[in-house]
Amino acid sequence: MRMLAEDVDGGWRISLADVERDGPYSRFAGMTRVSLVMQGAGVTLDEGTTRVELQPGRPSEYDGGTTWQATLRDGPVIKLNAMAARGRYHAHITLLYETTYVQAGCFVLVVTLCGSCIVSATDSGDAIVLDAAHVATRLADGPALEIAPSRDEDTGKVSNEAPTQAPAPYGALVIIEPVSRGWHAAHADSLPIRKACMKVMAAVKRVVDYNVKVRVKADQTGVDIGNVKMSMNPFDEIAIEAATRLKEASHASDVIAVTCGPTQSAETLRTALAIGADRALHIQTDVELQPLAVAKLLKAAVEREQPQLVILGKQAIDDDAGQTGQLLAALLDWPQATFASAIEIQGNTVTVTREVDGGFEVIELDLPAIVTTDLRLNEPRYVTLPSIMKAKKKPLDILTPAELGVDPAPRLKTLKVVEPAARKAGVRVPDVATLIDKLRNEAKVI
Repeated sequence: MRMLAEDVDGGWRISLADVERDGPYSRFAGMTRVSLVMQGAGVTLDEGTTRVELQPGRPSEYDGGTTWQATLRDGPVIKLNAMAARGRYHAHITLLYETTYVQAGCFVLVVTLCGSCIVSATDSGDAIVLDAAHVATRLADGPALEIAPSRDEDTGKVSNEAPTQAPAPYGALVIIEPVSRGWHAAHADSLPIRKACMKVMAAVKRVVDYNVKVRVKADQTGVDIGNVKMSMNPFDEIAIEAATRLKEASHASDVIAVTCGPTQSAETLRTALAIGADRALHIQTDVELQPLAVAKLLKAAVEREQPQLVILGKQAIDDDAGQTGQLLAALLDWPQATFASAIEIQGNTVTVTREVDGGFEVIELDLPAIVTTDLRLNEPRYVTLPSIMKAKKKPLDILTPAELGVDPAPRLKTLKVVEPAARKAGVRVPDVATLIDKLRNEAKVI
């Protein structure tokens, strides 16, 4: 037996075993065992009342603590074994035929059987090429992974494809998952997890940075943004983070960031790309955009890109209108969930936990749908320098409202913008009697 990996606390172990003769099987009390026959005709396990057939290419799960008697079907076999402590871990083994995704937070072992494969992190894109008969592992605290067969450089086709016969697996995958996570256990019938095809669009807006003290223009026509630090609207940053996490969890294949605004808004899109969006769409205009115009432009972008889910911040911190998401849902005639503090994709539905007065409300929407984000949904990641550099190479398309057939001209006129009235400073009162007197005679609240 060749030990490939094991938990230092004894919670799980992965091995490759050569079984050359009939005889008793090793016992591992308290462990669930999963075996996959990699080579040979198979093994029959029998303990008197129960029989387990280990067949080539079919993972089998059975009790590791039972005293099994092994009988070879037709000569020696080589099998891949994974054992996990019941109540602590789930073990999964599957053969790899196509691109497969693995959730974050699991220990992963990949064995290449033929050709080579590419194992890459879905968050950073960092990848390794694994040649035939090699093994790669990823620690439990690692990111979500994409595992794909390598492609022939000359033809661009998957190297192990055989047009006239069933393709051979290019590898085997072992997943050790904590019971507390349980994602792969819940989807065991659909392993390996194939690439999702859902598009997610996240709308972002360039606003005055929340740390800046805004100043009203002297003519009271608006806020002075000259020489002022600008950044992504914080609620939109949460939206792009949510979309990125859906992709990392293999619920989405494509994250598109979109913004409407002047040339400088491209900087905001680059930030969205650095967070994790795959590509960006800039609807470029210098016209003052009001919520209805933005919703119309986003509707045109949705019709162009055909996403199944659109995520927006619940409001922008510059005007606090809080209207765009709802207007977009009405224009598209899509279901909507506002003020989301949790988002979960299940098949063709999205379950959203939203904040309401006095508590939370959980609703389920059929896709496609609109979701607006609240602050509790997530904490956006810190954007690293490598992510910023990679964002510069990601595609950013520029369109105009005219190309989308939308007139963004404002329908409302701002008459005047003024500074809020100065608040009176508080005063310290010497005793309770004076406080009551002021509350009764000055504040007139009692």
